Amino acid sequence: MRIFSPPKTTYVNYDDQGAFDLTWRYNTFMMLSYPALILAGALINLEVFVGGIGAFLVPVLSLLWLKKTRKYEAVAYFQVVTGSIATSIITDGTDPHWADS
Repeated sequence: MRIFSPPKTTYVNYDDQGAFDLTWRYNTFMMLSYPALILAGALINLEVFVGGIGAFLVPVLSLLWLKKTRKYEAVAYFQVVTGSIATSIITDGTDPHWADS
């Protein structure tokens, strides 16, 4: 599929080129899979639906940033930080199914 083919970059290092390609393909996959999760969330609860739309915006904005700048570092760091923050907010310790830490 053409959408999974990342744009050309100026990276000459294979590690950087591979990281850019992986970041591009990951965000493309997430952008294509989130609509199904949003639809399922709409059937479950309004809060899940709103959270799904917020989660859908992250890969869309990441792909736009990657297309414009052709640099993967900012996108990768942003996703790590927001993933860590979102996980700490969601798992606040009140859910009995999460292990105590």
